[in-house]
Amino acid sequence: MVLGVLGFVWFMLSLGSANLTAEPAGNHDGIVLTIDGEPYDLAIDAPVLFSGISGERLVIPAGQLASDPALASLQRQQLAAHLRAGLTTSASFSDLSGTPHDREVRPRSIRLDELDASDWMGLASALLGGLFGLAVWASRPQLPAALSYAVVGCLLLASELTYRLSLKFGIMTWPELSVATSLLNGIVLHGFGLAFVFVFLLFPKPLLTPRTAVAAAAASGIAALACVLLGHFIDARISYSVQMVEYLVLLALVGIQFWLGRRDPVIRPSLIMLLASILLGIALYALMVLLPVLGLVKASLDEDAAFPLFVLIYCGIGTAIVRTSLLSLDGWVRNIVLSVAFLAAILLVDIALLTFVTRQQEVALGLAFAGAALVYFPLREWLARRQERRRLAVVQHALSRAADLVFAANDQQRSESWRAAVEASFQPLEIETDPAAVPVPAIGQNGTILRLPSLGGAPALLCRHADGGRRPFVTGDLDTAAALIRMTERLIATRDAYLAGVTEERHRIARDLHDDVSGRLMISLHRSDTDGMRQDVREAMADIRTIVTGLAGKPRELADLMADLREESRSRCEAAGFKLDWPPDDIAEAGHPLDYAVYRHLLALFRESVSNALRHSGGSAVTIRTTLGDGRLSALIADNGTAKPQDALPRSDGGHGLDNCRLRARSLNGHFAFDRNPTGSTARFDIDLSALPLATDPGH
Repeated sequence: MVLGVLGFVWFMLSLGSANLTAEPAGNHDGIVLTIDGEPYDLAIDAPVLFSGISGERLVIPAGQLASDPALASLQRQQLAAHLRAGLTTSASFSDLSGTPHDREVRPRSIRLDELDASDWMGLASALLGGLFGLAVWASRPQLPAALSYAVVGCLLLASELTYRLSLKFGIMTWPELSVATSLLNGIVLHGFGLAFVFVFLLFPKPLLTPRTAVAAAAASGIAALACVLLGHFIDARISYSVQMVEYLVLLALVGIQFWLGRRDPVIRPSLIMLLASILLGIALYALMVLLPVLGLVKASLDEDAAFPLFVLIYCGIGTAIVRTSLLSLDGWVRNIVLSVAFLAAILLVDIALLTFVTRQQEVALGLAFAGAALVYFPLREWLARRQERRRLAVVQHALSRAADLVFAANDQQRSESWRAAVEASFQPLEIETDPAAVPVPAIGQNGTILRLPSLGGAPALLCRHADGGRRPFVTGDLDTAAALIRMTERLIATRDAYLAGVTEERHRIARDLHDDVSGRLMISLHRSDTDGMRQDVREAMADIRTIVTGLAGKPRELADLMADLREESRSRCEAAGFKLDWPPDDIAEAGHPLDYAVYRHLLALFRESVSNALRHSGGSAVTIRTTLGDGRLSALIADNGTAKPQDALPRSDGGHGLDNCRLRARSLNGHFAFDRNPTGSTARFDIDLSALPLATDPGH
C-alpha cells in the first residue's frame, strides 16, 4: 500500500503542467489567470489569444481555461496538444482594469516541492486509514465485519488519491484521464458507502449471514456501478441521491445495532467506542460545516483540513471492531488516539481563535498550540496520577483479600477469599469455577474471559467481562493476575515457613523439657537423701531458665554464659561436698554472641561433665580450665576420684551421657573425649566457634 502511494505520487508528477493555470476567483465572478506565479484577474468571457499554434491563432475565453478538462473545447484541446508536444506559445489578454498583457506560455514538469502541506496531509491520512483497515482485518480475520472495514479503508485511500489527482489537472490534462478519474471517484465513493453499510450489517451483531452478505454485496455493487454511469451520462443528481440513501441506511443500521446491543455486556465496549466516534463526527461536522453555513461561526474548515478528522473517526470505529486484539498491544493504540485527539484539539482551538480573536492564521495557530498544550499536558498528568492512585488502591484491596486466603481456616474460606481478591482486581461481570483449570493466567474468547489457576487450596476461576462489562481483558490483566498470584504464593510460603518454625520450636521445647527437666525431676522423686533432691531441683530450675531464655530468641554472650556456669558449678560442688578449682580466665572479656542452639549444647556439655564428676567419680575435688584462642573454645573438667570405665558412665538422668556429649560436640564442629587414670577422670572438649553462624538479636 505504501508503494502504491509512492507510485501514485510519481504518476502525478509525470503528468506535466504549464506555467499557466486558471481557476475561478474566490471573491467575484471572474477567473484568476496565473503565469509564472503572477496572478491576473479576468472576466469569465475575456478572450485569451494564443498565437503560433500550427500557424493559427486560437481565441479561448478565460472561463474555458478554468473548466474541467473533460469539457474542454476544441480550441483548448489544440492548445493542450501543442504544449504536450513541448512547444511554446504566446498568450495575449487584458485584465479587469483593461491593461493588456502579452506573456509566454510553455510546458514544464511538476516538481516534488509543489506538493503542499495539504497534499501530504491528505495522502498521509488516507494511507494511515488504509493501513489501519488492513491491521484490523489482520487482527480479526475470522470476523466478516473486519473484512468490510478493510475494504472501507482501501476505498478511503482510493477516494483521496482520485481527489488529489483531480486537483492537479490543468490545461495539459487529457480529457480521457479526467473522465476516467471522475468515473473512478464515483465508483469509489459508492463502494465506500456500501462497504460501511455492510460493516454495520455485520457488527456488532450480525444481521446477515456471511453467504447472504456476499450476495447482497455483489447485487449492491452492480447497482452502484449503474448509478455511477447514469449519474455521469444522464444526471449527476441520480448518483448523489443514491449516496444520500446509502448514508441514511448507514445511520439507521447504527441505531438498530445500538438498540440490539444496549444490554449485551460482550458488545457494550464496542458500542461505547462507536458512539464516541459517531458523536465526535457529528460535533465536528456541526462546528466546521453547519455553524459556518448558518453564520454562527465565521471560520469554516475546508476539505483538506477536515479529512484527517474523518480518518480519526474511521479509526475509532475500527478500534471498536478490533478492541480485544488491538487494545492489548501495550497501550500503543491509546497513545496514538491521545496524540490525534491533541492535534484535533489544536485544530478546534485554531478555528475558535480565527473566529473570535484574530484573523492572522500564523498567530492563531501558535496560540492554539500553546493553549492546547497548557490544557492537554496537565490534564494528561492528572489523569495518569489518578489512574495510578486507583491502581494502587485496587492492588492494596486485592492483597488484603489475598492475605485472607493465606490465613483462612478451611477450603470454603480460602475459596471465598480468592474470589474476593479476583473481584477486587478485575471487577468482572461474572465469576465462576473453571471446570478446566489452567496452569497460568490466560485470556480467551477475544478478551471476554480471563482464566485463573487454582491457588492455595482455592479452585481455579473463570472471569467474564472486565470492569463490569465495560472493557475486554487485555495483556495488562495477565500481568496483574501473575503479580497477584506471585504475591499470594510468597505469603503462603511465608506462612508455611512460620508454621514450620513454630512446630520446630514446640518440638524443641518439648524435647528439652522431656530430656532435661523431666528426667532430673523423675530421678529426684526416687532419691532418699534431701541434698540430692535439692541438687536435682536446682539443676531442673537452671534448665527451665535456659529454656525460657531460648524462647526469648535473644543471643547470649559467651562471657555471660561462662560466668553463669562458674557460679552454677560452684553451687553444685558445695552442695555435693566437692571443692571447685576454676580460676578466672580471659573468656570474661570475650564478645562472642551465641544463639540458643549453641549455648544450649555448651550448657549440656559442662553440666554433664560436672555431674559425672560429682556423682560417679568418688572424689572430693573438681578442676575446670577453659581457654579461648583463634575462635576455638577448649575446656577440661577433671576430678580426683577413682574413675569408672568409660562405657559404665551413665547419663545423670539415666541416659547415655557420654554418647550425648560426643553428639553435642560434633554438632558444634568440635569433639569430646573422656579419659580415666589412676588419680581420677578427665573430660575434654574443643569447639570451633568461628565455624558457627553468628547470632543476631531479633530486637535490632
